[in-house]
Amino acid sequence: DVYKRQPQNPKTPSNKMLVSYIPPLKTGIIKMLGATSAFNLVDNTIGDTVSSLKWALNSNFLAASSWDGKIRIWDVKSNYPTKGAAVAQPRAATDVVEPVLQVAWNSQGNTMFAGCGDGTVRVWDLQQNKVVNMTQRPMAVAQVHWCSVMNVLYAMSWDKTITIWDGKQANPVMTSTLDLKPHYMSVNFPMMAVATANRKIAVYDLNRLRQNMFQPVATTESMLKYATKSLTAYTNGWILGSIEGRCEVRVLDFNNPLMSLQNTSMNFTFKAHRDKNIYSVNALAFNNTFGTFASAGSDGRLYFWDKDARMKLKGFPEARTLSANKAYPVSTVLPIVDCAFSAQGDMVAVAFGYDWSKGCLLYTSDAADDSLRVDLGGRR
Repeated sequence: DVYKRQPQNPKTPSNKMLVSYIPPLKTGIIKMLGATSAFNLVDNTIGDTVSSLKWALNSNFLAASSWDGKIRIWDVKSNYPTKGAAVAQPRAATDVVEPVLQVAWNSQGNTMFAGCGDGTVRVWDLQQNKVVNMTQRPMAVAQVHWCSVMNVLYAMSWDKTITIWDGKQANPVMTSTLDLKPHYMSVNFPMMAVATANRKIAVYDLNRLRQNMFQPVATTESMLKYATKSLTAYTNGWILGSIEGRCEVRVLDFNNPLMSLQNTSMNFTFKAHRDKNIYSVNALAFNNTFGTFASAGSDGRLYFWDKDARMKLKGFPEARTLSANKAYPVSTVLPIVDCAFSAQGDMVAVAFGYDWSKGCLLYTSDAADDSLRVDLGGRR
């Protein structure tokens, strides 16, 4: 069961294994990158890997969910450009027990929604500090996104459904059923992109909801050859990352979706997290203020990209950690599991932790170092 995984401690390596042995990786680090490109720690006490990061839509409140069922909120204050650093103060925390796969803020920043592994969507009223169940699906609710334009919540479940909730009634406003199991979803009005099994992408025009039409306007196949790992949408397209260390940029014209998706001059792929090795693109985040985006991978690196100029803007050094075994202090890369830009686009939060790319033997709960960091790098 993916929700009740049992960590296994690796055997102590012998001298013959030193060259190939990789020490247990630490899990859930959430950090802040400063204006000097140095990581500024937000929290390193998280008990399990961070599953998602979300900034409030109207403030610098940052929320992080984790696989241990906890949701934490910080108030991040920027001292840029005076001191070139950000300060994060803990504001609230709750435990919903079940693994939280993703969280979302409402428009006012006083309510949080959590998609959980038991198929529920939990609603956390921050003013009253109460958590209630909004809905129950037969399978996990893996993604939740709030649309401030429509004032509704989109919830994607592994039961092949996407439901719309307005929070005013017990039943969903509308439901869309997909042919394949959905893996990732991203909303950037009027665009909603859903990556499903078999490298398919279903595209929705959210303007059509006003005509009570909630079906994909187009379905296409990823230009990448291997499984999808991450997805972020912008207003007229999306960026997708895969386990092969590559990304694709797609542009969609809602008036002529099929023609625009086939336009090779507008749609392209590129190598993002590859050198002599290949690393998964674990997270993508679009910066609506500057029109750029960030990619983060299992190589522990964060990059900023300009999709229009088709160029890399900036790269940050990889994060590394030491083995807990003092006899073998081997330094190894600490993967980035998620990243997110603030609403103003001037800060980016980065979560480090074990992403299971090396198998279960490299995870140990006693070596947990789950942390979060934030960077004043959005304007670069």
